[in-house]
Amino acid sequence: MTKFLMFAVLFIALSGTAQAQLEYASPSNWMFPDGNPEGTHYQKIISQPQPLNYFAIKWSSSAIAGDVQPLIGNIINNSKIYSIYNYAPNEICAVIGDKIVLLDATGKKVETELPKTTSGIKSISILFDTTDTYINSRPGSLLILGLETMEVENLRDSLAFSYIAGYDPVFRQFKILNRLALDLRPFNPNIFASIKPVFAKKTNNEVSIFSIINMSKPDTTAPIAPFFRGMVQFNTGNLIQAFPYPDVGDINSSRVMLGPECHKGQPSLSTYNWSLNMLLPIYPAFNIIDTIQSTVLGTSTETNTPYLVGLNLTDTVVYSGIGAIPLSSSIPATSSRPFIKPYYININDQNNLADSIFILMAEQYNGLDSSHGQARLHLLSTQGTFLTLPQEQNPVDNPSFNGTDNHYWSVAVGNVDGLITNSWFPYYPNNSGNELVVTQSSRDFAVAQNRLSIMRYNSGVRQLKPSPPNTYLFQFDTLCSQRINGWVAAVNDLDGAADKKDEIILVDGSTMRIMRMRDYADLQFRAGYPFDTVFTYTFTGQTISNASIADLEGDGLNDLIITTFDSTYVFGTILANAIDVVEPLTTNTYCAGDTVFIRWANIVKDRNGVNILYKPLPGYFPNDTTIIIHNSYPNTRDTVTYLYIVDSMTLGTQGYFIVENEFQKHVKDSTAVQIFNKPHLDSIQFNQLMFEPGETLTASGVALCVDSVALEYKYRSDSTWTKMTIITVGNNQNFSIDAIIPCVNFFRCDSADEDSLLFIQLLGIKGIYTDTSLSTSIRINPVPFPVVVDTCPSICKTRFFSWNPAILQFACDSMGIYVSYNCTGSYELLANVALTDGQYEWDLPLNLPDCVTVRFCCVNSCIRFDTNLTNNRVQYINIVAPNPFKPPLETADIVYKVPAETNVTIRIIDQNNRLVAELANSKLCFPDISYCEKWNGTIWNGSYAANGMYYIVLEMSNGIKEVHPIFVRK
Repeated sequence: MTKFLMFAVLFIALSGTAQAQLEYASPSNWMFPDGNPEGTHYQKIISQPQPLNYFAIKWSSSAIAGDVQPLIGNIINNSKIYSIYNYAPNEICAVIGDKIVLLDATGKKVETELPKTTSGIKSISILFDTTDTYINSRPGSLLILGLETMEVENLRDSLAFSYIAGYDPVFRQFKILNRLALDLRPFNPNIFASIKPVFAKKTNNEVSIFSIINMSKPDTTAPIAPFFRGMVQFNTGNLIQAFPYPDVGDINSSRVMLGPECHKGQPSLSTYNWSLNMLLPIYPAFNIIDTIQSTVLGTSTETNTPYLVGLNLTDTVVYSGIGAIPLSSSIPATSSRPFIKPYYININDQNNLADSIFILMAEQYNGLDSSHGQARLHLLSTQGTFLTLPQEQNPVDNPSFNGTDNHYWSVAVGNVDGLITNSWFPYYPNNSGNELVVTQSSRDFAVAQNRLSIMRYNSGVRQLKPSPPNTYLFQFDTLCSQRINGWVAAVNDLDGAADKKDEIILVDGSTMRIMRMRDYADLQFRAGYPFDTVFTYTFTGQTISNASIADLEGDGLNDLIITTFDSTYVFGTILANAIDVVEPLTTNTYCAGDTVFIRWANIVKDRNGVNILYKPLPGYFPNDTTIIIHNSYPNTRDTVTYLYIVDSMTLGTQGYFIVENEFQKHVKDSTAVQIFNKPHLDSIQFNQLMFEPGETLTASGVALCVDSVALEYKYRSDSTWTKMTIITVGNNQNFSIDAIIPCVNFFRCDSADEDSLLFIQLLGIKGIYTDTSLSTSIRINPVPFPVVVDTCPSICKTRFFSWNPAILQFACDSMGIYVSYNCTGSYELLANVALTDGQYEWDLPLNLPDCVTVRFCCVNSCIRFDTNLTNNRVQYINIVAPNPFKPPLETADIVYKVPAETNVTIRIIDQNNRLVAELANSKLCFPDISYCEKWNGTIWNGSYAANGMYYIVLEMSNGIKEVHPIFVRK
């Protein structure tokens, strides 16, 4: 069962589907707290080209926040986000409280509560590949988690624990795979210790996990092995089953026991001369004086003495590398308790341009607990030989690099001056390979006069300085330096530009800056400003705790991951296809007021908003027209839906919607082409085109994108339309609408009509939108006035007109009778008659033409009637007929005229000159008019006159009198 851990990890990673396979993630990861095995915050994987002005916050999450150093790698074996990508994605993970929290490349969170059977888990201290035989020899492989524990006193069984964990894709959660246990009973009463896994590798089909052990304040009264500080090796080959039991114990022969503490910070790892080597950070004690013997080191170490400790991890057990080199002679007497932080650094000695490995030893002090002194940087060979010497040893060409009092260093490497063409001879030839990047401020301490310095090593001919004149650089010296706030958090060629320069990530409280060194020949560089700030971002009200660089999505573009005490933020170039529109993907037809569901998936979680745009097809607007539907729409979910209510912006067009990142305009996707129809009425027909008021007009047709249809009318001179009726209809359905023709007041009484056209408008209505494109005209005839004309067949030329007011359909306040002579169409008012009179009698003029049109017209109404009168000429003047006549069967007509205006009285007398009847009494008469009086044969008492002769007496007011006989014969 020696392969148990590897098999267990692979089983967990690849279980879940029959066809599961290992997905290789981008090698641009961050598997160590300080980024790389050396601990130099250097991401050596160059990004694919990406202009930094495209940098934006892709997404953020509050799930990982605080004083943590998240690690990044292939943890859950996700598939490629897109098949065209070279790699699968990496994930971010950390221990937050009592949970393991993971954020995948798209910002989705996975968290698992730590089992109750675990205790004291503090952080994830390492990600490692259980099949790796060297340092990251299989980049992008599946990784598991080494979990660091804090010091916990274990009174129950006197064991100190650490754990390894992995992700189970079946249950979609983390599982504790094994417990690494250290038996502390030999160190009683010191039964407490922290264990921090710092490295792992495959050794003879076993997984060796190297861990740092620390007891911060042990009881030193025990005579033998009073406490355990140092490093141990756990081999998983001892396992026979998974967590919780049995424990994985350490290899006694690999125990490295030290006097000073060695747990502060990350050890530095490197391979050279075909060996795998580790340097331990050393922090002497100030309140403990003791000596600890180590079999592996072959020597003892004192608790209060600084050392340079190097180990060899190449074989199956730990061997002494450079051993434990005392540093007391290199520390000034005025300094005490330095924190020794060694780094393997890969820089070129410019004397031979060889790619070399050196040891950079950072001597640093925090000003607390007796730790005081001037911080310095020393350069050593891999064998521990000092290449630079402290100033107190009077160096000439190779002094160590001095800082100020009481500060830590931030150390990184990178090729910050780029291509060999970046030179300014003779002062600044290009420095081949990497440079050393340092600041006096660190993650732990800010220094008031902090400087960002770029350093190099040249063991050959001294390099001339541009100023002061005739001065030279030391072998280990700065190429340039600039006063600036912040500590070096990471170095990487983030933009992948042709200049091949690595960028420097500085963290200053709440502000992150990306710095780039200017060309040597740049006037700004020569003026003392060697760095250009190419990107900056301030997290208002927050403090940055960590920065790292990795390719999360597997697209070859490196991302910058910033963790604050509030959230974790991912900066980078947002994927061009990070927005995936999923609806609508087919062409649909919409009407005004309809809802278009625009839905998209965020392949990568995004904190930026999106702009919703509409792109009409050519022909509807000027070319390249883009309509803004909504700016800065929130885009914080995995799948987001925007509801567009169809309005005037798109009506009557065809086009597609675009969802684009509000800052990264190249990040977008589009819908299928959609059709937006205006309200429209089609196939319209009317039942007729000539009407009288009161009749029914019927219009029918098909309603498209319409919910109601209305009929309106107006006359030529009207400025507005008047609604007749409105009905509700269904979309794309046949409709029929009826309206009563109103009593329109445009008929003239005194002349011919200009026209009798009424304009009809049929409206298709959808919400606030209306189709007004259909308008026509109909002819309106007036409602006939119900008059009866008595043609008077006797010789009497008087015309009698009668009507019944009760049968009128519309109101008629007053009526005028008009006459058009010779039927010319020009009318004169004959008389205004009260409608209630019900009749009118017209005595025809003598010269009346044979064709006369009489018009009955209701004023301010639609009632009008024209009738033509013929046979109007007066043929008999002063005629009495019939004579004789037979009452009551006949009536005698007495036709007369007067020569001038006068009053006329007409009486009937008998032969005895007695009054029988009076037909007219002082009747006003005019010349040229034929008047007619009628006698029905009755006398004064109402009885009919007896047979015989009677006389008609016509007497005018001017004294003229005429007498005509008339005979009654029954």
